[in-house]
Amino acid sequence: MVLIYTLYLEKELIQCVGIQLNFSKMVIVHLLDGETAVASLLYLQEHYEFALYEVVVDKPVQLSTFNDNVHSGQDAFRLGRDESLDLRITHGRVEYKIPTRHERGHYMYFSHDEHKSLHDDGGPVIDLDGKVVGMVHNQFKETFLPSSILHKCLDSWRKLKCIPRAHLGMTFTPIKLLDPICIERMRRKHNIASGLLVEQVSKESNAEKLGIRMGDVIERFNGECISNTTELEKMLLDIGGDHFDQAKVLKTETDLRIQIFRATKRCRRVRNLTVTVSDRGEDIIEALSTERARVRGWIREGRAAAWGGGGVRRGALGSGGGGAGRWAAAHILRGGDDDDGFGGG
Repeated sequence: MVLIYTLYLEKELIQCVGIQLNFSKMVIVHLLDGETAVASLLYLQEHYEFALYEVVVDKPVQLSTFNDNVHSGQDAFRLGRDESLDLRITHGRVEYKIPTRHERGHYMYFSHDEHKSLHDDGGPVIDLDGKVVGMVHNQFKETFLPSSILHKCLDSWRKLKCIPRAHLGMTFTPIKLLDPICIERMRRKHNIASGLLVEQVSKESNAEKLGIRMGDVIERFNGECISNTTELEKMLLDIGGDHFDQAKVLKTETDLRIQIFRATKRCRRVRNLTVTVSDRGEDIIEALSTERARVRGWIREGRAAAWGGGGVRRGALGSGGGGAGRWAAAHILRGGDDDDGFGGG
């Protein structure tokens, strides 16, 4: 997990970064000159799985520069240190992938051609100019947190002393990660060129009560088109920060205006979704319902083709995912045997 040490030097706030598998109230920071310092836990952000630590040093520390613009296919280097604290550098590429059901939607991935697994402690991912574009989250799955989200989190903590986020009760797959045949068919038949395909809806959540179902497409959030989950996370942080700045308390609710497309009915609706603002991790509660059992049956029968196209997942464009996209596609193809599903608002 990403560990961000918050350092104070000559009364200025600076950051350096390391890796740790669990969060302790006290950690030992190894400095480049061989000395160590004790760091104290300031704040734990459960959803993004990083912590802020404070350590006081009496010597200059070189600061990293960051680049918030990172894209799929971009060349990058992953930095880390081995057990002897020697620097390790691995060349690879940035990738968007459809996450598994147990991964957060905001992850990005570092892909490389080395046959051996990397067994260093993780660290920053940098571009060819040496600027940090993300921090490694899991060195075995090669996931990292983009700098754009990390910056949003740090700005929020500096201002609010917490990192509130709006919880939607859903997970998504960006349409642009689907099979090209599927994307073309959605554009041609439904006039949908971008948006987020609903993969999971948490049991008894406000999204479920509103009638949002697996396979629906969320085209707009508060009137804004969102094409990937990184953009979505930045928007959820903005909503959470603005609401907390006014309410001054967590675990409160606010409304989010969403535009939903339901393929089974070929209809669009705009509804108010009530979301919870919290700085805790968002958990999606999955229900093994009759609906899911029926969808699994569709999959076994080989009828789960995305929107009548060539499939939801394709290794070259979005590998690493489970069956959630196929469940969503099967839900779409059912057509006609459920009601409109959208609540009022």
